[in-house]
Amino acid sequence: MIDTSSNTLPSVQHIARAQNYGDLEPLGAVPRAISDPPPQVGALRRAIPNKGESRAGIWESTAGAFKRTIEMAEVIHVLCGEATFVPEVGPEIRVCEGDTVIFAENTKGIWHVHSTFRKHYVLL
Repeated sequence: MIDTSSNTLPSVQHIARAQNYGDLEPLGAVPRAISDPPPQVGALRRAIPNKGESRAGIWESTAGAFKRTIEMAEVIHVLCGEATFVPEVGPEIRVCEGDTVIFAENTKGIWHVHSTFRKHYVLL
């Protein structure tokens, strides 16, 4: 759990060189994997002071496929890699380095990660 109380977080949090940041927390196999072997994921997670459950950070996945429900609205900016997201409703999108994507809350679909994929994310 991320502590979101304002007295424990600085008002400015800086993640330098996010595309190369090396200290991601290993989180193991992605939940709901549909590929074998399952993708392995890691993250750097930061709370946003005084914004409840909102948070931001860096997330990375190795190649593979998995089902995903994006429960909160999410904005991502791809730092490296390529992936395709196939939503339950709407056209699939292929994303790569430099792309930004905005997901509505409760978006469901399947991620197909083609090469190690790193994103900066903000959950709202």
